[in-house]
Amino acid sequence: MKYTICLISSLLLPVLFLVYTIGCTKDVDKELIKMTATMSVSKKISRGARSDVEYIQKFTECKATFSRTFSGLGSMFRADKLKNIYLPAPAGILPDIYWENPTLKPAEERKASFYIFRADQQRMNNAVKIPYIYLKLDNESHSETGYLTEIYVYTLGEKIGGLTIFFIMVINLILFITALIKYQRNKLYVGIGMVTILFYILLLLF
Repeated sequence: MKYTICLISSLLLPVLFLVYTIGCTKDVDKELIKMTATMSVSKKISRGARSDVEYIQKFTECKATFSRTFSGLGSMFRADKLKNIYLPAPAGILPDIYWENPTLKPAEERKASFYIFRADQQRMNNAVKIPYIYLKLDNESHSETGYLTEIYVYTLGEKIGGLTIFFIMVINLILFITALIKYQRNKLYVGIGMVTILFYILLLLF
């Protein structure tokens, strides 16, 4: 009986966790509002040993600085807007010197949309840092899938946290190992267990 309970629990836990994270993502989505503005500054700053990368954005219409930090694999797949809002280095000028004070492209090419939390809207004209989500220039492709994926990743990192994910993964692993004492010959269950643990690890890496 104990092993059967562990088997059922090990299968239900990742499903419940997924449902919970999706629910949290929907809650975050409800708190967001879309903004449009003209980009004036874009910076990428590497921090720490975990490949943390902070993206700094500024806009001509407001005083606030908009910031997002990505860790692990998330930082590797993040495209910054540095080369999108500035003109390329002219011939005859060393790129390292040019990019210390690059020239902006025309304002029409720097128009962008992004999302912030409704509670931060009143702070946009103050000298503060505000988190942003899904920043896209008008000439870039926009997709509902990309938007929801970024909210999901933000929710995992900022609202749920890696420690919670790790704790749930450990519980799930204990349940799997216990259930395997009786069900180790069930190849389907073993496969599901491996995929589930890999899923948790992937979430932690992002």
